[in-house]
Amino acid sequence: MPKPRYWWQTFGDFAPADEREQRPDPLEVLVFFLDRMEVSQKHRVATLMEILGVKKTVVYDLFNGKGFDSIARCRRLVKALSIPPQLLALDAQYCGEEQWWHRYQLSFAAGSDGYPEMSKVIVYFRHHMFKEVNGVQQPWTQGDLARALNLTEVTVSKMENNHTPTSMDQISRRELLARVIQTTVKTPQAALVFALLGLDQRSFSLPKQDTALFPAIHLPSTSLDTASLDMHRQIHKALFEEYFSRHGQEALEEARLWQKVIIRQIAPLAQGSQHIDVLALQSLYHQFIGDIAREQRRDDTTLFHMNKAVALAQDALRLAQGNTIASLTYTKQLEAAARLRRAAAHFEQGTLSPARNDIDAALALGAKMPASHIKTQVLLSAGNIHAHTAQGSIDGIKALSFFDQASQQFALGSFEDDPFFIRSSSGMLYIKRGMALCAPKMSGNPLEALDDAERLTSPELARRRLLIDIFRAQALIDIKEYEQATTLALQALETSRRLRSKLNRDRIENLYTQLCNTTYKGEPFLVRLGVQLQMWK
Repeated sequence: MPKPRYWWQTFGDFAPADEREQRPDPLEVLVFFLDRMEVSQKHRVATLMEILGVKKTVVYDLFNGKGFDSIARCRRLVKALSIPPQLLALDAQYCGEEQWWHRYQLSFAAGSDGYPEMSKVIVYFRHHMFKEVNGVQQPWTQGDLARALNLTEVTVSKMENNHTPTSMDQISRRELLARVIQTTVKTPQAALVFALLGLDQRSFSLPKQDTALFPAIHLPSTSLDTASLDMHRQIHKALFEEYFSRHGQEALEEARLWQKVIIRQIAPLAQGSQHIDVLALQSLYHQFIGDIAREQRRDDTTLFHMNKAVALAQDALRLAQGNTIASLTYTKQLEAAARLRRAAAHFEQGTLSPARNDIDAALALGAKMPASHIKTQVLLSAGNIHAHTAQGSIDGIKALSFFDQASQQFALGSFEDDPFFIRSSSGMLYIKRGMALCAPKMSGNPLEALDDAERLTSPELARRRLLIDIFRAQALIDIKEYEQATTLALQALETSRRLRSKLNRDRIENLYTQLCNTTYKGEPFLVRLGVQLQMWK
């Protein structure tokens, strides 16, 4: 598999520092240049203690990957070990050039580090940040900046008055400040803020996307029997459990591996009705991988797998024609599940017409089915998709009728068997209803539905609780409760990051865009949300 190309690979083959993949791992950089300076392992600790003027415990922290957030420490390492500054996220473009900022009409005095005085930079840019108060643009106060940075007003005061220079020693704090400035300040000089703060702009920019393919996997052959098929069903269960409770992305490689096992070793051994079982297994692997790709917003990959899932389910349904009623029902449900997930993919990508086509096809497949997880979830998704394609009140009434039908299904009792890993529930009924009531042409109170959803949804279903917060924020924006909406959006963004859900991160960015077009624009709390979004692209 070809490795992704990073900007720093001309210096060395370092791994990324974190999941953002914006700069190299500083520990790998340090070890590389210690080796280059021919510092033996035996003398590394003593050498670094001398270079940095620190105790042995601090050096041990460095070798555990901690302590690289200090700009002063990184500058000493750069100077002593001849490390290119940008490899430790430090400015290399203007390094060593005296008062370079003067040519950009910035008159700051130089500080002891050769860069402009930090306190003056902060004050200058804060005076160019504005919010609307009673229809009038007012510059930010120290309290406003503190709120955007999630610091105390006392800390910001010290930063602006240079009372404690160490308060700006953290690279992460400088990054956050730079992002707040670039988000808020409209003057051309804001483009220089990373360099003014002594940082390398490229180390905090988006990486290029890696489009490399997974390697081929070759495994020894196995025999096909009932136990083998049951084993894969248990694997499916474990994969989807991981997806529901966390994010499932760490299991993606495993799912791809087992998918190849099915194609290369299981499918060739299938006989009779086993062909239907094998097609179902393949379809469900594609549905799982497609769901993960949907969360990652890899849109083409998502549709590739969802198309495969539907096609395989249709093949299974064709084979089931003339077979037992149970087999025919199962394969209809399989295709309904595949179409349900593909409809969700189209819906999230904004292609509402194919989303509606898929969900309508799933409705037709389930029309004569008994109550089940798949039938109720199709009804719930139909309600949401029809609400978002509604052109008037009659369409809106039809959309809400799907929720009434689903409610009747739930009234028949709980559904124990869930072979397609749908997990339909009363909580999901109210989540989807709340989402539907947020649609432009719908009338009703989504907040009431979302309150019921929270009450009925287990905290263990983190992704569903996340949806509740996001659409609650949307409903609050619609009634002009902007600060509450921003609070929820910040909370939801942290959950999205934990779940590695780019899909929900983008939903939150849409909320942010809406808020930026309201009277709340320029508020520090909203700027904090914008900065947090920038820091996770």
